Amino acid sequence: MVISLTTTPMMCAYLLRDEHSRPHGRLYMATERMFERILSHLPLHTLHWFLDNPALTLTVLFLTIALNVVTVHHDSQRLLSPAGQPAPTWRRCARPSGTPSLPRHE
Repeated sequence: MVISLTTTPMMCAYLLRDEHSRPHGRLYMATERMFERILSHLPLHTLHWFLDNPALTLTVLFLTIALNVVTVHHDSQRLLSPAGQPAPTWRRCARPSGTPSLPRHE
């Protein structure tokens, strides 16, 4: 997550160029008008409220991350164990007999 939060904006700044300096086609202009219409009807006061309350915004962020961790942990235990049996414990298994060993380089 740290990598995506740091490299994504940098890649966007590198790859995305100024779109106003070159002419656009009909499809771009039609979709741009549609997006502008959608943005003009969105309540921007909600965004401003969250930006004005950083403590609540960070609390919601950390609660979301915690909920994701709990969900992944719970689902991984449920999906990795057969129905009605306890979740597996991970341990190193002994090599089966008759399996050739790897040559050691000294």
